[in-house]
Amino acid sequence: MKILKIVYLRVMNSPNQPFSMMLKSGIKLLVIVFTLQALAGCGLASDNSAAQKTVENFYNALKSGNIPEAASYCTTDDKMTVEAWETLLENNINSMGKVTSFEKSSGFNVSQDNRVSTVSLCYTITYEDGKSQDSLKLSNSSGNFKIYDYNPTLTQAKYADAMQKATELTDSYYKALMQGDINSAMGYIGYAGIEKHNSAEWLNFYSYIEKQGGKIASFAIDNTASKSYLHMAHEETGMGNTYVILVNTTRNGKVYTEHIDLFQPSYTDPLKIVAHNID
Repeated sequence: MKILKIVYLRVMNSPNQPFSMMLKSGIKLLVIVFTLQALAGCGLASDNSAAQKTVENFYNALKSGNIPEAASYCTTDDKMTVEAWETLLENNINSMGKVTSFEKSSGFNVSQDNRVSTVSLCYTITYEDGKSQDSLKLSNSSGNFKIYDYNPTLTQAKYADAMQKATELTDSYYKALMQGDINSAMGYIGYAGIEKHNSAEWLNFYSYIEKQGGKIASFAIDNTASKSYLHMAHEETGMGNTYVILVNTTRNGKVYTEHIDLFQPSYTDPLKIVAHNID
């Protein structure tokens, strides 16, 4: 409506120009406006297509486990070097497993500034061990579109569920130790923890600790310092998932840092304590 109004004003405000000429001028104006709009639309669509192709190449590289190739689709600078990108992506794969599928979950947003385009895309990612909603931003400032902002938000993660379970088991283990219920505490030990260290060794260990430091008066699990090592070999148990839970205990007024290693061969297997160490 706005464009038609502009043409109408041009016709009415040009009394000395033949009507046919004014009409042709108006038509030319309409054609020019619509052409510019079409070109702009084509440019945005082209940018979206190019950015989407980069993201698809990125996730296909993660599907094949090719971390260096995936990192090559990311922008590097002083803070995010190639090595930094590779470490970030490798940590994701270690935690979640390989990408098994990906799908664009929302439309695109394209902005342009000084001939540099920025494209925002969102994808739903399925991993071997979970799912995430990823937000990505790409720029063609270097020529080709590359990812400069990558924010995966986990919506389902088996390792997070297992870490929570490991924390709960550690809590129950220490409550049993505080109550002097050694049999119940030892019920949480398994795999190489009991295969390589029999019950007598564990009883001697508990007795030695109490003689040296005293009985446990209180304990607190340090969730921020606890770590998981997934799909990796434990020094005694072999390949699997290991969760190291850090616990601060108070014995005779002195605080000790204790490490509890829990292990499972796979996510479908139960978690068991395989090591108990004190700094």
